[in-house]
Amino acid sequence: MDKRVIEPFVNSFFQKEIVPSLMDFIRIPNGSPSYDENWQTNGNQERAALFIKDWVEKQKLQNTYVNILQEKDRTPFIYIEIDATKKDDSRSILMYGHFDKQPPLEGWSEGLGPYNPVIKDNHLYGRGGADDGYCVFAAITAVKCAQVNNWPLPKINIIIEGAEESYTKDLEFYLDFLSPDIGVPSLIICLDSGCEDYKRLWVTSSLRGVISVDLKVSLLSQGIHSGIGGGLVAESFMILRNLIDRIEDPNTAKILVNELFINIPENRKKEIKEVVNILGDDIIKNVPFENGVKPLSDSIEELIINNTWKPFLCVTGADGLPEASTAGNVLRPYTQVKLSIRLPPMIDSKKAGEKVVEILTKDPPYNAKVEAKVENTGDGWNLTNFSQRLRNITNTASERFYKENGIQFLGEGGSIPFVQILNNMFPYSDFLVLGVTGPGSNIHGLDENLDLDFCQRLICCLSYIISDY
Repeated sequence: MDKRVIEPFVNSFFQKEIVPSLMDFIRIPNGSPSYDENWQTNGNQERAALFIKDWVEKQKLQNTYVNILQEKDRTPFIYIEIDATKKDDSRSILMYGHFDKQPPLEGWSEGLGPYNPVIKDNHLYGRGGADDGYCVFAAITAVKCAQVNNWPLPKINIIIEGAEESYTKDLEFYLDFLSPDIGVPSLIICLDSGCEDYKRLWVTSSLRGVISVDLKVSLLSQGIHSGIGGGLVAESFMILRNLIDRIEDPNTAKILVNELFINIPENRKKEIKEVVNILGDDIIKNVPFENGVKPLSDSIEELIINNTWKPFLCVTGADGLPEASTAGNVLRPYTQVKLSIRLPPMIDSKKAGEKVVEILTKDPPYNAKVEAKVENTGDGWNLTNFSQRLRNITNTASERFYKENGIQFLGEGGSIPFVQILNNMFPYSDFLVLGVTGPGSNIHGLDENLDLDFCQRLICCLSYIISDY
């Protein structure tokens, strides 16, 4: 498993096979079910799944079986099984990724677009390349490198789902169905996380949970002139502000619900201090602040803690509000918002959602009609299964392919609920959660892009890890 063997193979294969294929994948508008109401009829999910299946079969890996599973009303699910080199090898590795995409959005930079792949300054722009289209190409390339060089491998299962950006119910269904085939993996590798810089291999040590709450405040059966009703009836936006202030301090953004906090483990505090020493204020340099806008704290350490181990609320959508350019002097009948609340790892998201709804709906001002409903929840995750053997292997891989920089651990501020689902299913398996979405990659936003050099190096690491493990 020499760097002099892995690197030339991966780099050549990456340029000849992966980049063109990933560009073709980006061209497919396969939106995740929550963002594409026609996903069951437009065929884009099936088209993407078939494209991936065909590409994998084209690689002609030894003892490899590629299947697309699809039950009625469920998204396609790609299952790849690669037999162990030695028949009596009881170990196995499970690798995970997804192929569904976030909404395209309007407003991409000139010359760029969600389904128009463009390479610029060694970055590949387009929706779904970094999140998470690269994953299957990375996994298969890592296996192919090992097979070409006759390195022994354990049994490898690769699962690529089509609903990660929407919900976990399809994943749980297919995992249950495939349980006899998957067995109990020795190692689980998730390829859907991120990094804090492009100079080393970053291992995700925690993920926040999330709850999404739909909150609606109604006071009138229809809108009335503000001159007639103003001063007689409360305004729905004012009531809404009042309710949200029960959850969040309006001056500091601190969450006021004690049940949404947890004591931060000492090893995570140590990791955060290490990251501060490595990155300094680079951690916020890629945040697109308007001129003069300041972060929530002057302490980089506090900002990282806020982003990984504390709850945070944001309003992600609203109804009942006309566009400002067409708004009249009217007391509107209702205001409705979607609240997204990130939760610390190890918080029960269902219980957290119930508590938030209880606080929002109790004793509404002026007896306003308040409706609060938890739309979805997802538990966070804290890494506990990372053996010393895995640590040594991943650290060596990082040092070999990232200019002698070893691995670094840090929690992610985002949510990947399926990681905790897998952790519950396989509590004794090693977990390696990593990914390519780093500074400036703009996942879920405009101008999403993949750092091609970093991706190549990560695939080199992946090939080394699965071979050595």
